[in-house]
Amino acid sequence: MATEIEIRMRLAEQREALEDVMASPYVPVGFANASVQHQRLFAEYVPALQRAKAAAESWWQQLINTELAAIGDLKEATTNVEMRRSAGSVVHGGVIHVFRQAWMGCVALNQSVPGAPRVEPFELVLSWLLEHRHFELVEFLGHLPYLPVGIDARGEWL
Repeated sequence: MATEIEIRMRLAEQREALEDVMASPYVPVGFANASVQHQRLFAEYVPALQRAKAAAESWWQQLINTELAAIGDLKEATTNVEMRRSAGSVVHGGVIHVFRQAWMGCVALNQSVPGAPRVEPFELVLSWLLEHRHFELVEFLGHLPYLPVGIDARGEWL
């Protein structure tokens, strides 16, 4: 497991990479300074992500068990599964769905909540997890080989 300092450094690197592609200035907004709607979205995101992580880990173990049944050696079975899916269980569709749902939900709130500070989706889906000490979730998402979102020519998230 990574230390809190390592996790914070990784998030800072990811935030810098996002700043390179964003059309507008990036201003982090902490949970306490966000709108009630953003806070509610985060409160829904955490348990959904926990459930998705559990399902992904179960799926991962099933992949290993299936491979083990075919070849009979646990170490080799694990290696084979890891070679086919090097990012691990984090690439499970349920995890990607929950991540994108929260990201795009944040985008929608930024467009629809008048007078509220703009919350960058990165803050809601990653930084606030760290702020609330959900280290296991931040570390889990840290294995994503890329952020499963895009940005269009107008600088809008998709």
